[in-house]
Amino acid sequence: MEVFLAMFSAANSAAKLSYLSGYAEIFGNSIYFLFGQGWNANAWSSDFIKMLDIVGNPGVKTELTYLELMRVYGAPMGAIITILLFSLPFIGNGLKEYQWLRPALFMYLILTATNPYIFSSNGVIAFGVYLGFLRMTKGVELHSHDASTESLSLPRPL
Repeated sequence: MEVFLAMFSAANSAAKLSYLSGYAEIFGNSIYFLFGQGWNANAWSSDFIKMLDIVGNPGVKTELTYLELMRVYGAPMGAIITILLFSLPFIGNGLKEYQWLRPALFMYLILTATNPYIFSSNGVIAFGVYLGFLRMTKGVELHSHDASTESLSLPRPL
């Protein structure tokens, strides 16, 4: 609960809002807007370094995930990646008993807008679990060659 409340603290929100002027300055350069800066901009981009230094961020990325995607890959590709991520909860059939994963992933994507979870093992695990269940179908009967044994119904990937 403390982590949830910390996301909305005044200091945390002020730091995230202060990044917006830095992003506006970076996206003001048409080359960066179209093609991005890449992941290692913290080593060479004075605009990005200044943006991180303003809030005392010693890291290599900000917590504004979708703006960060656009900064790294450019606005067109960042927008495509963001649209693909948000389309995941709405594609595929999957099993009826796992439909609860759809709103869970959608809420996770909203949460990651202000936290860098997608870029961590936490994000990879969440997407892996969702994609694994998305690929499951109702089940397949496994029969042994011996007719006296019972069949076992297990979910199987497509």
